[in-house]
Amino acid sequence: MNLKQAEAFYKKYKGQEFHMYREDETLYHDFKNSDIPLDMIDKWKKEIETVEHIDSLKKDIKHLYVHVPFCNSICFYCDFTHRVYESKLADRWLEYLEIEIRNNCFNKYETIYIGGGTPSCLSLKQLERLLILL
Repeated sequence: MNLKQAEAFYKKYKGQEFHMYREDETLYHDFKNSDIPLDMIDKWKKEIETVEHIDSLKKDIKHLYVHVPFCNSICFYCDFTHRVYESKLADRWLEYLEIEIRNNCFNKYETIYIGGGTPSCLSLKQLERLLILL
């Protein structure tokens, strides 16, 4: 069993030997008999705990704020993250936002607030894309 196989096996079962499939029993014995450094196993445990913690947080989120970082002009007193609107940059931002939403947002939100910046500086097509994403 190589280190990659051991990591996949460990993350799949997380110490739940009694819930494994029959074909994995041999892997379990290989895993128990391998010389995997304890610091690697500790690293895997931390990764699993982090993922489980993030997943539990996702379930509890009921409200979403989407910050549109674009403005038609920059006010001298504004402390929010912002840039002067550029169509290509806004398109790239929407692409990354779509990836972020796809990877991290599994909730049905009670409220969604779109703020910024100035969300209305997005083109009609970009605003429509944003609303479809949410």
